[in-house]
Amino acid sequence: MKYDKKKYAEHLSGMVKFPTVSNVDPDKLPTEEFLKMHKYLEEIYPLVHKHLTKEVMGKCGLVFHWKGTGKSDKLPILFCAHQDVVPEGDHSKWKYPPFSGTVAEEKVWGRGTLDTKGGLWAMLQAAEELAEAGYVPMHDVYFFSACTEESDGSGADLVSTVLQ
Repeated sequence: MKYDKKKYAEHLSGMVKFPTVSNVDPDKLPTEEFLKMHKYLEEIYPLVHKHLTKEVMGKCGLVFHWKGTGKSDKLPILFCAHQDVVPEGDHSKWKYPPFSGTVAEEKVWGRGTLDTKGGLWAMLQAAEELAEAGYVPMHDVYFFSACTEESDGSGADLVSTVLQ
């Protein structure tokens, strides 16, 4: 696997450009922005979408399941992140616009880079590169990404139904 800093920055930058701002009122959740981001993930992670199953939980939560070979007696593992972000506040206080995904000063700038679109990026990027190398886990692996963590945390209840 080749470390490609430019590609990694572009992928995370692209994710940050979607204003997936959480809202306690489910009717005001910007579902269309989440679904656009899901399409973007399909484009940048084609092998994840080919080798893992994907289920949309609720309006826009994601669960990816990577079926293991069964050669291990270990229990499945779950990795979690979330797609939603808190409101960006006063734009004048941002060094770069919060949903620009600006790549500058050897960083990706914007709402969600650290909490936790960056985590979602890391999980899917690792899975994509491992799939590209032909890796198949010995036991099942799940990647979960909620869309309501910042508002009510209801995604955890949803994913628990899948993992029972």
